[in-house]
Amino acid sequence: MLEIDLHDCRLLEDVSVTALISEGRQLRELRLAHCTRITDSAFLNLPLEAVFESLRILDLTDCGELQDSGVQKIVTAAPRLRNLVLAKCRQITDRAVFAITKLGKNLHYIHLGHCARITDAGVNQLVRQCNRIRYIDLACCSSLTDNSVQQLATLPKLKRIGLVKCGQITDRSIMALAKPKAVGHGVLSASSLERVHLSYCTNLTLTGIHALLNNCPHLTHLSLTGVAAFLREDLIVFCREAPPGKPTATLPTPQMDIIKAVADSLFVPPEFNDHQRDVFCVFSGNGVNRLREYLNVEADTHALYEHAMDDEGLMVVDVDTGSTVANAPQQVLNSMAAPTPDDGDEEDDAFGEGSEILTGD
Repeated sequence: MLEIDLHDCRLLEDVSVTALISEGRQLRELRLAHCTRITDSAFLNLPLEAVFESLRILDLTDCGELQDSGVQKIVTAAPRLRNLVLAKCRQITDRAVFAITKLGKNLHYIHLGHCARITDAGVNQLVRQCNRIRYIDLACCSSLTDNSVQQLATLPKLKRIGLVKCGQITDRSIMALAKPKAVGHGVLSASSLERVHLSYCTNLTLTGIHALLNNCPHLTHLSLTGVAAFLREDLIVFCREAPPGKPTATLPTPQMDIIKAVADSLFVPPEFNDHQRDVFCVFSGNGVNRLREYLNVEADTHALYEHAMDDEGLMVVDVDTGSTVANAPQQVLNSMAAPTPDDGDEEDDAFGEGSEILTGD
């Protein structure tokens, strides 16, 4: 067997997982999301010297009993993991992240959403050792600051980043994400970001996001739910429609309870309440382009920003003075038309859309 999916098998025990991995030396994908009885023992009890070179994708979403020791063993036993999902493994700390850094250039996708004990120290080490990361989700990692995002912004292949409810980040983080990347010999390449999730990052301003839009030509998704600066009628017209609200109960209470129980057992996502719909703000597809165009016209028409070219030609905002800088230089504009070719590394979006359900975007 090359792929095994046991997600939501809530009665699955450690001994079964240990046996499964031990006998599956050719296993490439293992999905154990919401298998809530799994603990560190499932991995610590693997044969001492066993190495599972084929394993590329491991999903342990909401395996809440997993701790740092289990993650350390996982990395030792599967040193070529490419996609690692630890969302809602709330007990893990920087020790687990330090272990993950040993995956080095093999790691392309890492989901650490709701792992609130992770700090800047762990993220910074991850960036230094795993510079081929394409996708990272750190939603609800509330201890993270601008320092983490400024380091993440240096990842040359970063396409998707999730920072939902990272409440300490400011426009400094956004300016770092928008900054063109140096690709050698003084040549700058535009940001490769495609999807950016910033909902409930309440310190962000219009000027920071405007810079992001103007310096990320590949951007197709931008979530800003709950960010007050974007809850303007002239801006939300470019948003996609909010998900449906909760239906009014028309059945007797016992029957409604049964329906709710069935929905819960199937993990049907709950409908948005009225407040969530009121603050919903997600731009996608052509909505991103229309928002960019509108803000640029508004800036020109009303002279909202003072333009000045910095050394790198990035449209930026000095978060201390509020002054802004103009458009990217010609070499960056050229890179927008002809993106830097990939080095041939294999892409894998196996988790790309599903993971966003966890953040509510």
